[in-house]
Amino acid sequence: MFNPQPKRVKKPKAKAKAIRPRSKKRAKEYVEYNKIKNDWLHDNHKCELCGFMAYEVHHKAGKIGKLLCDTRYFLAVCRECHTHIELNPEWAKKNGYSDKRLNK
Repeated sequence: MFNPQPKRVKKPKAKAKAIRPRSKKRAKEYVEYNKIKNDWLHDNHKCELCGFMAYEVHHKAGKIGKLLCDTRYFLAVCRECHTHIELNPEWAKKNGYSDKRLNK
């Protein structure tokens, strides 16, 4: 028997658009932050924990909002010390390497 209706062909699904790692606004803030961070690290090039060369900045109060560029909460650290701070938050708070992130 002849069927006059054509077969329905499924359209290929469109690829989902990738989610941005940062919003456009935050990306602009990071451009400013990178300039501030690099200048600050140039002046503070020793790790504040062990004394070796510091290549990273630990944000004692976090990076939320305006705290991202607030140098009062920057801590110059080497990779090893930064990892130690991040993996041991209670120790870091006790020794003054991390602050409460609220009420800043």
